[in-house]
Amino acid sequence: MARSGRRKKNRELAGDDQAVEEAPPRAPSKATPQQPQGDSPKVEGRSGTPKSHKGGKGSGGAQASEDRWKDLRVRTISGVVLVVAFAAIIYGGHTYVGLLVVTLQCLMFYELMQLFYAKFEKQKNIRLFRSFQWYFLVVVMLFIYGKLLRDHFIHFPTLYTFFSPVHPISCYLLYMMGFAGFVMCLEKGLYRVQLS
Repeated sequence: MARSGRRKKNRELAGDDQAVEEAPPRAPSKATPQQPQGDSPKVEGRSGTPKSHKGGKGSGGAQASEDRWKDLRVRTISGVVLVVAFAAIIYGGHTYVGLLVVTLQCLMFYELMQLFYAKFEKQKNIRLFRSFQWYFLVVVMLFIYGKLLRDHFIHFPTLYTFFSPVHPISCYLLYMMGFAGFVMCLEKGLYRVQLS
C-alpha cells in the first residue's frame, strides 16, 4: 500500500504516466536504530522535549517557539522570586542569614549522604547508620555555632554564666555518647562501609 502511494506520487512528480524506478529500501545499520521513513531525527532539548531538526514553517516551528518562550517565562519568574527571597533574607538581618546558612549546610549534607547511600547497598541492613551521621552533624553544628552564640550571650548575664562553662563540656559528652553508640553498632564484615 505504501509503495503504490509512492509510485503514484512519483508519477505525478515526473509529469507523465511512466513509473519512476525506486531505489530499493536500505537495510538499517546496526549502529543506529531505524527511524520511521519520512520523519526527521528528533533531538532532546534542554527542557527534555523532543525538538525537530526541520525548524521550518508549520506547527512544529511554532510549537518550538512557544516552548522556548514558556521556558524563558518560567526561568525569569523563578529567578526573580529567588533574588527577592535572598534580598529579603539579607534585609532580615544576621539571624535569618544564619538560618539560611544552616539550612544550606543541612541540604548539602543530605545530598552528599544520598550519593553515599547510592554507592553502598550494604548500609541498608546496618542499624542506626543514617541516624548516627545526622547525630554527628548536629553535634558538630552545636559546637561550632554554640561558640559563636556564646559571645552574644554576654548581654544576658544569667544565660552567659550558665552557657559559657557548660557548652564545651556538654558538646564533648554528646560527642562521646555518639562515638560509644557508633562503636556498639559496628557489625562484623561491614566495617569498611561503616567507617567510610
